[in-house]
Amino acid sequence: MIAYFEIEERPAQGLIQRLKWRLDPLSRLEIQTRCLKTAAFWQVCWPVRQGLGAEELEKQARQGLNLLRQKGVHRTAAAERWRAAVVQTGLAPVTEDRLWPAAGFQAVMAELKARKADLDKTWVCVAAQRADRDVVRCVRALAGKVRYLTVQTQAGEDYLADMLYQDFGIARQSSAPPEYARLLAAFPGAEKQDGIALIPGGCPGLRLLAPDWARTQKPAGMTEELYAAMLLENGLIRPQDIRALPAENRA
Repeated sequence: MIAYFEIEERPAQGLIQRLKWRLDPLSRLEIQTRCLKTAAFWQVCWPVRQGLGAEELEKQARQGLNLLRQKGVHRTAAAERWRAAVVQTGLAPVTEDRLWPAAGFQAVMAELKARKADLDKTWVCVAAQRADRDVVRCVRALAGKVRYLTVQTQAGEDYLADMLYQDFGIARQSSAPPEYARLLAAFPGAEKQDGIALIPGGCPGLRLLAPDWARTQKPAGMTEELYAAMLLENGLIRPQDIRALPAENRA
């Protein structure tokens, strides 16, 4: 089971409620089941008294997460401030790290669109440490969209170059006409240089969203990217289902 965990500060509870929570701590977990197609996840709220200090809030988070683990949850999404507590309680944290490489193609295309780039006069360079599945998927998709495409990887570059030539007729390219625009898309581990990095915060002008049919179940306090990452890690959506859009405050 996968869950989204959040803490809600509330006014102090009455004596009866405090006794109930002490005698039956599991009753304190407020759980909503949210269904998507044939699978589901839990939205979990852990209420705490208002006015607690940072150290006490961390202790409360660990207490709630431990109870969640007892109920069979194995992977948990939470706001960044609670992720250390997620790890400390033996749960696997959901982060946005996997989301950006998985949606590399969508991110590159959204960036090109935001720049109003002519796809026939833009040189796209994909840089990565190795040719993993995210890189291969991105390169194959881009090969059908742009005219000039170069790959730079520490491992697997020859494989990608051969694939581009055999499947798409794109020969190795070390340069493009000087008047062409250039965009470098750097996967995790590669140097960003002058372009976009497919990591959280590496594309400040873009945001990633789950598909519309899934967003109706997003908890109100959950960020769009964390929600999409949770669905992706749980197999509820595929990488190609992720949408990339310009940020609302993009210059």
